[in-house]
Amino acid sequence: MLVYYALTNLAALRLPQEQRLYPRFLAWGGLLSCAFLAFWVEPRIWAVGLGLIAAGLAWHLGRRSLDRSQA
Repeated sequence: MLVYYALTNLAALRLPQEQRLYPRFLAWGGLLSCAFLAFWVEPRIWAVGLGLIAAGLAWHLGRRSLDRSQA
């Protein structure tokens, strides 16, 4: 979940000024908080999470190349 929240805060930082609902310092605070909390997660949990992300990316890329070859 920390990865999702960190990505959301990173996306909020990339928004143009006119599309922002809140000041940038809140997004920075959220991003830094996620990074800080990530240090308290056990290494085994990190390994499982990163493995699942890698498996999902591999599945996505494989599926995309399969779809292209059928078209």
